[in-house]
Amino acid sequence: MTEATAAISTEDTIKVFADVNLPPYFTGSIPLSYGASKLFYEAGDRTEVIDFLNAAEPQLAALAAACQPASFGLAQRDVIDESYRKALKMDSSQFAAQFSPLSSGIMKGIRKALFGNQTIEDIKVELYKLNVYGPGSFFKPHVDTPRGANMVGSLVVVLPTEHEGGSLLIRHREEEFSFDSADAIKKDGLRQAHFVAFYSDVEHEVSVVTSGFRVTLTYNLHLITPNSSIAPEPNPPELSTAGFKEICEGLKASLLPLLASPTFLPDGGLIGFGLTHKYPFTIHTEISTIKDYLKGTDVAFAKVCGDLGLNFALKAAYYESDNYSHLAKTWILVDEFPRFGEEVEGGFINAVIEKYHTQIAFDMSREPPRKDEKIYEDEEPEVHPNARPTFWLKPPTARNEVETPYISYGNEASMDYMYGDVCLVAEVRRKAPVQTS
Repeated sequence: MTEATAAISTEDTIKVFADVNLPPYFTGSIPLSYGASKLFYEAGDRTEVIDFLNAAEPQLAALAAACQPASFGLAQRDVIDESYRKALKMDSSQFAAQFSPLSSGIMKGIRKALFGNQTIEDIKVELYKLNVYGPGSFFKPHVDTPRGANMVGSLVVVLPTEHEGGSLLIRHREEEFSFDSADAIKKDGLRQAHFVAFYSDVEHEVSVVTSGFRVTLTYNLHLITPNSSIAPEPNPPELSTAGFKEICEGLKASLLPLLASPTFLPDGGLIGFGLTHKYPFTIHTEISTIKDYLKGTDVAFAKVCGDLGLNFALKAAYYESDNYSHLAKTWILVDEFPRFGEEVEGGFINAVIEKYHTQIAFDMSREPPRKDEKIYEDEEPEVHPNARPTFWLKPPTARNEVETPYISYGNEASMDYMYGDVCLVAEVRRKAPVQTS
């Protein structure tokens, strides 16, 4: 393979990884059988029941009357503002639904479509709220407030009622998807429950309901440990799932020729992947534990690395943007979020290198300077002597940014901040040439 061919292959591979995009949601329908169609709820000092196989509009209006205005999360608080969200809600302690995502079997399809059956052994399904959207109801664009550090998604089950409007619009990476429950119910009739599951970091909104009542059950999806014990689920009905396996095979087919090329990282180096989804963590989180929460294309990147025998890990990446530093254009990769309790002299990046186990990564996606190249005659070489050549197949973003405070040293001590991003990094090793006498 010539250098020109290798360059083309590198560009093509970077494009493949940049463009890959598993849908951030999964939709389907399930027959609402007798024994799974009733909902019991509190209405003052009475208990009422409604059967969604035959729910009349007066019954739906009575259910709505038993609800309270729905709030939404804002700055760590639950607030009610009908200019942003106009809907009704009932807490899970006030009703009981016969329908169960577990016994219906839909969770198998959801796990396969959204998590690829990789890393995550199981998902805990927590009933959260019942919501009623009547005429004029809506919910403007928002991202769900995480209900716990291990919340990975939401499941919305739309019960079969006649209504117009109320589409769920899902947006991710500048793409928009529409889940039109009103249209689906028209096509499938009033004996099917329709559902949509999506990642917790995905923006979504509910369009205005123009007539009827849109009634939903919302569940929080939490990661549970592999040692947790739950009852096995029955086999689900026929559900079409996103092509996770096909995505992984396509990524491997693109990456293998690059790794096989002797001109690609000839002395070894690193390949990096910026994460597509946002994950809940703080500066006190162990970075390695975030791997258990990976979703969608991020799981695909990790699986491809594992299948190809590449050692990989999640790292916090800090970029040196000072063009006059000998660490210019390099990324500092660390296994833990740096924390400093004392003044930092010589700059944040140098302090991290001195205190923590780091990898210094030079971005080969840019034109690499020579290691003896100097900015000024009396300056150090532009590239750190320990910098490892690195190709970002998907560049880091600010999606999983972490703010790292430190006390900088100048004319006087002051609080400063450095911003890093969590990314996935894999090592490419090359065998040393055999020495002959």
